[in-house]
Amino acid sequence: MGDETNGLSAGWRQACGTMARIPMAGSASSLNVASAATVVSYEAAREHRGPTA
Repeated sequence: MGDETNGLSAGWRQACGTMARIPMAGSASSLNVASAATVVSYEAAREHRGPTA
């Protein structure tokens, strides 16, 4: 999770195994870090559970 303007520094990007981006619709240009972490955690849990009946 990086700052709103520049994202992660080059050093942190190189240390990452995977980079992800949260698509934004409407007029919002960014999420605060807590909101972004919530979205990423929710999606990871959803994918881990697999398809629902």
